[in-house]
Amino acid sequence: MSEVKRTWAPGSVTRVLAQPGTVSHGTMRDEDLLDAFGKQLDALLKLQPRGVPRNQHRRLVRMALAGIGKDGELKAGSAIYPPTDLVMALFDALDEYAPAGHSFMAHPGDGSDYGYWPHEEE
Repeated sequence: MSEVKRTWAPGSVTRVLAQPGTVSHGTMRDEDLLDAFGKQLDALLKLQPRGVPRNQHRRLVRMALAGIGKDGELKAGSAIYPPTDLVMALFDALDEYAPAGHSFMAHPGDGSDYGYWPHEEE
């Protein structure tokens, strides 16, 4: 992850942003995405300075990582949200750490390559 920074409203607290590129590639299974996205968000949270709100995102990380068993499969009944809803919540949270001019999304040329990609020109 890069040391790119952006001011977080309100006030003048600066948040560390993600580095552009892939976070997860080659899979669209909820259990794989929960693991990769949860670990990415956890790593980003550990880099944040005091004053950057974290509680809601920490909760998402705990739910995502608690729902994956040692075998890499979803644990039955372990999530408060359906897995797909939790993946989407992580998607939104990770997008908050996107560098300027980028979004967290599937790569326009490869739907199984999730990461921080530049906005497309219209």
